[in-house]
Amino acid sequence: MTIATNDLIVKFGTQTSVVSSGSLVSSTAMSIGADITALVNADDVQFASLVLVATFALATTAGAVVNIHARRLSVDGASSEAVPLAGSSGQYVGSFVCTGATSEVLVADWVALDGLKTSQSTEFYLENVSGQNMSAGWTLKATPMTNGPK
Repeated sequence: MTIATNDLIVKFGTQTSVVSSGSLVSSTAMSIGADITALVNADDVQFASLVLVATFALATTAGAVVNIHARRLSVDGASSEAVPLAGSSGQYVGSFVCTGATSEVLVADWVALDGLKTSQSTEFYLENVSGQNMSAGWTLKATPMTNGPK
């Protein structure tokens, strides 16, 4: 198949590390803000692909999830959205689906980046509902993505 000029394709920005060495996240708990570097959506794209690399205390159950919550920063002057809480559906933007292994490399594509302004900054929090503790040292990376002509 040949993709012609001006055909609609997926375009990717530069991958950014938003958590380079996360703290332990107990089962049913939310990751902590001190571990997070905000993603600055400088290209004002609508979506991102997220990659979680994590080790769990014991093998997860296939199909168990780690939920992704987004917190938009400086949405009204210096005021930001509240930090998401475990067990809350607020600010939920997607899930990583576990494969049933101890060491997991998980991808969530087309995660919405709902910006309220240009260059919106967003923090991503992980809610571990996998049934196993997620060991310290996990990483989370974000790649901005959009559609556009070839």
